[in-house]
Amino acid sequence: MKIFLDMKMISFVWKAETLEQKEVLDLPKEIKSGWGITSRQEKGPDGISRLYFYVSDGTQNIYVVDPESFSVVKTLTVRKE
Repeated sequence: MKIFLDMKMISFVWKAETLEQKEVLDLPKEIKSGWGITSRQEKGPDGISRLYFYVSDGTQNIYVVDPESFSVVKTLTVRKE
């Protein structure tokens, strides 16, 4: 389980069964603030289905984050047409 703490720009990783803290991670540098997060199961570039985080930082960008490497794999820009 990952929990984002906006002011420190870090994420805490907890063991779900015991709620024991496992590690502390910095947010990827592309993300200015951990404003909102959700997850979605989808196929990756290799065709394998996996879980991704979708993170908003309050800008027009939504970042797709790999929860294993905690890196941004894609940036989506939201705009009005």
